[in-house]
Amino acid sequence: MAVELTEELLRAAAGWDVMKLARAYLAQGQVLSSYWAAPLLRGVVQAGELSFRASMVIKSASDIENLCTCRDAREWGKVCAHGVAVGLHWLQAQQPVATPARPAARSQSEAKTAAPKISAWRRDAGGEPVGLHVVFPPNLDQAIARGKVMLVFEGQWSGGRMPLNALPRGRTYTFSAQDNAILDCLETLTDGEMPALLQMDLPQLSTLLPLLRAHPHLTLGKKQDVTVSSTPLTLPLRANLETNGEITLQLRQPVTSLAIVGDWVWQVAGFQLLGVPDAARAVLQGPMRLTRTQVPQFLSQSWPQLQAAGGMEANFKLEDFTLEPQAPKFHLQVAGGLAQLRALLQCAYGPRIMTVGVTASDETVWLPDPEVPTRYSTRNFNAERAALARLQRSGFSSPDS
Repeated sequence: MAVELTEELLRAAAGWDVMKLARAYLAQGQVLSSYWAAPLLRGVVQAGELSFRASMVIKSASDIENLCTCRDAREWGKVCAHGVAVGLHWLQAQQPVATPARPAARSQSEAKTAAPKISAWRRDAGGEPVGLHVVFPPNLDQAIARGKVMLVFEGQWSGGRMPLNALPRGRTYTFSAQDNAILDCLETLTDGEMPALLQMDLPQLSTLLPLLRAHPHLTLGKKQDVTVSSTPLTLPLRANLETNGEITLQLRQPVTSLAIVGDWVWQVAGFQLLGVPDAARAVLQGPMRLTRTQVPQFLSQSWPQLQAAGGMEANFKLEDFTLEPQAPKFHLQVAGGLAQLRALLQCAYGPRIMTVGVTASDETVWLPDPEVPTRYSTRNFNAERAALARLQRSGFSSPDS
C-alpha cells in the first residue's frame, strides 16, 4: 500500500530543527516546485544563488532515501530541510488557502498616509456569493509556444456574469475556498489588483495550475470545458537494458506535439502532470542512451517517477541491479614537526583519488562491473567518515567548516 505524505510523517523523519528551517524556506517563497507520486517526492529549492533539486523516496517514516543534491544529503544521508520544504509545499498546494484576515480599522491619520487599496471590493465570508470563471485563449497551444498566455477572469453573481474587476464597487463578496486560493495567487502577481485580464508567462502559469485542479469553471474561449488533472500523463515508453549495461529509453510510438508548461502538459482540452522527470525529457525529441556511469543515478532518481506515471515497458526490474560500497584504499601524508603537524588524508577507488573531507560528495564514483551489466560499486562514505573521525580524535582539525 502506498504511503501517504503528511506533515506528521515529515516531522517524524526530520525532527523539529529541520522542520523549522524547511518552514523558513517555504515562507520566503524559496520552494519553486513540488511533485508527489508515492513513493517519489521531488522539487526545486532556491537558497541564495544555489538551486537544489530535492527528491526523496519515501516508503515509511523510517524508510526514506534522501536524494537531494545538497551536501548534508550527499555526504551524511540526512533528511534535509530542502526535501522537507518540498513536501510542505506540495501539502500546502493540496489545501486551498483561506482568505487572509483583514487588518483592523486604522485611525484617520493612518488612513491618510497609507497607500490606497487597489481592489474596489472586499472578500469576506459574509458577503454575496460569487463563482470565479477562468477563460483560456482559444489558441492556447500557440500561446504556450510563444511563452505568453492571456487569461480572462470573470465573476458569476446574482447580477449575472461579468469581468472580475467590473463587480459593483464598495461591496463585499464571498468565494469558495478554491477560488480564494486562486485570487490570492492573482493578487500576488498584480500587487493587490483584481484583474479581468492577465498575461502570464509560463513559470507564472505553472504556479497557478495546481490551484486550478478539478475547478468547475475553466473554459477554452467561452464554450469548451478545460480540465486540470494531477494524474500523470501516460506516455508509451520503453526502456531496454543492453548487453553492455547501457540503457536506451525511447517512445514506443510517436506522440503528438506536447505543449509543456513547467511540470504540466497541455493536450486536447486539458492539463495533466507530465510525469517525466527533467533528466528524461529529452526522450520526447528522440531516443536516449544512458551510459553505465549514468545508469545508477537514473535508476535512483528518474525511474520511480517514470514507473509511477505508467505506460512503461522494460526488459529489466530495479531489483535486478546491485549497488555495493567499494572498500577505499587510504593514503595518509603527514608533514611538519613537534610544534605542528599537517595531515593529508586521501582515498583511492581504482584510479580515482579523492581528499577525504574536502572532495564534495557529488564526486561520486560509479564503478561498473565489466563482467556483470547490472552490478555497480560506489564510494564508501561510512569508511571515509570513520577515517576522518579517527584523525580528528587524534587532535587534527578540518581546514574549513
